[in-house]
Amino acid sequence: MFNLYATAKNDTTKNMLSQKLLLEYLQLQKYADYGVANSEKEKTKEGFISCKQHLDDFFIKVADDCVELAQILADYVAEDDADIERKKGALRLLNMRDCTDSDFFMEVALAVCAVDPSSECNYAIAVNYLKQKDYSQALGHFESAVEMRDEDSNMEKLYMGAGKTASMLGRGSTATSYANKALKENPKSGEALMLIGDVIASGQSGCDDKMDGRSVYWLAVDYYNRAKTKDSSLGGKVNKKISSCKGQYPTIEQMFFVGLSEGGAFTVPGRGESTKARARG
Repeated sequence: MFNLYATAKNDTTKNMLSQKLLLEYLQLQKYADYGVANSEKEKTKEGFISCKQHLDDFFIKVADDCVELAQILADYVAEDDADIERKKGALRLLNMRDCTDSDFFMEVALAVCAVDPSSECNYAIAVNYLKQKDYSQALGHFESAVEMRDEDSNMEKLYMGAGKTASMLGRGSTATSYANKALKENPKSGEALMLIGDVIASGQSGCDDKMDGRSVYWLAVDYYNRAKTKDSSLGGKVNKKISSCKGQYPTIEQMFFVGLSEGGAFTVPGRGESTKARARG
């Protein structure tokens, strides 16, 4: 079936094959889900989980157009609007492909959560509120998504969603906590390190270092450098943040009056983390 899709000559043929593939995928996922939930032997359960992952990997190669995917799923759900399992399947696919911009996405997420609250539907609603810049509502649903997590949940994604939203609300300690949890899930997460750097850089006013709180920028840069080391794709974004922080470093005179020289060790008040002194260029 995948070979037929790949060699389809026109959009009409591809659309028909996409719809057929989608329906077959949803049916196979139902079988796999049933197997995971009802397997008595751990090895058998692991086999069904592996099967689900292979199905996802296959489907992602086909479902590459969010508008088309949302329309196919809307038609699929409309065939039996009372079937909550159809809506769950649709929501899972939209989340998996990060197709979260359509009205249908929010409609199906709300419908699923009203009947059977889960990590997945709460995450979906949180993403939609985030796009509306309703950060308070978004954080509440991200936190519900974390609390309702299951074995299929992408915890790094959930923690980062909650952490970034908490940061937008000025809740630095909460944002840092979630970022650290994300790092436990994935020690190579440059995004999590960058988020911690953002929180630190925003804390100048609360830092009593006798240098107008400017030592926070040293520590923020440390995290930013670690972030781009872990994830080179963040280089452009991180370098802009580093440049901005360097412009906020204390002057050599400010450092002198607290007994610091270039490269001297310093523990940032309120953070309890050590860094190196650097003067503004």
